[in-house]
Amino acid sequence: MRMRPLLLALAALCVAQASGCAVDRAPSGLRKTPLGPGATIKFDLSHRPLPELPLPNDVATFADPSSRTGRRVNVSVVAPTMFERRAREDFATLEGWGTSAPISVSFERAEGAAADKPAIDLADVLARMHGDEHDLSNDPVYVVNLRTGVPMFVDVGNGYYPVTLRDPWRYFPNDEKAGESNLVFETVEEGAGLTQAGYRPELDRDFDGVLDHPNTLTGKPAATPSDVLTWYERETDTLVLRPILPLDEKTEYAVVITDRLRGSDGNPVRSPFEDIHHPQQTSGVARLKDILSNKRATAYFGDVAGTGLDRVAFAWTFTT
Repeated sequence: MRMRPLLLALAALCVAQASGCAVDRAPSGLRKTPLGPGATIKFDLSHRPLPELPLPNDVATFADPSSRTGRRVNVSVVAPTMFERRAREDFATLEGWGTSAPISVSFERAEGAAADKPAIDLADVLARMHGDEHDLSNDPVYVVNLRTGVPMFVDVGNGYYPVTLRDPWRYFPNDEKAGESNLVFETVEEGAGLTQAGYRPELDRDFDGVLDHPNTLTGKPAATPSDVLTWYERETDTLVLRPILPLDEKTEYAVVITDRLRGSDGNPVRSPFEDIHHPQQTSGVARLKDILSNKRATAYFGDVAGTGLDRVAFAWTFTT
């Protein structure tokens, strides 16, 4: 008779262990990444000196119950200089991402793609998002408010964020690029027709170890300051979008890259994961799925409306 309590305890322990095994299963995604070639989104948290991932991104935050958003930006405060360390310490106090901050995502070229071409089809992005009176219905990328389901207007070279200097001659007496139109994007040709593989120190005018080329649609020197691309950096293959109106505070947004965004090889860009989203962001992408499943939202999403996640190449979420 004394064995019965022991047997009951062992049975309870087995049940607890079995339920624990069920909880420890790897999370399943909402849609698998389609097979095939194409430019791939960069996502490398081990990259140094800084992680390489689409930003802003809640993967780069941690849960903090003392924060008004429930999150805090996760920034390493280890830096080579005191100036940078102080800046990182200030970043680490942020409870969310900026409401007017640029949204950036970098790409790896498709396997076999030409090294002198950008990773994505820039002409197609420009045709879909520039000078169209902000018609969202055929955009390749959306920034969607997950509370309201409404996509936000973003600037792609329409002039809302000019970078042209009023006086380019006032920066350093020995500036190798004095007279150039801006401080952000390259305007100087250091080796026409050469890729980084053809780098030679004598060509490097600014001693940065990179063979610079003009950041223009054609890759040729800009005839006017307006020819400089302000929404794509060719050197790093980074797409840069800027909200035209400030985003709402304390709100979760999703950045949606659809299959309309294609690489220079003509194929849709690809997720870096097995699924079209990071495993930590399943709940946010599930809300996005509900929004994109609405067939009546064609004014916003065009033929993507009503398809759920079927037309989504990659998505991530961030909180302001």
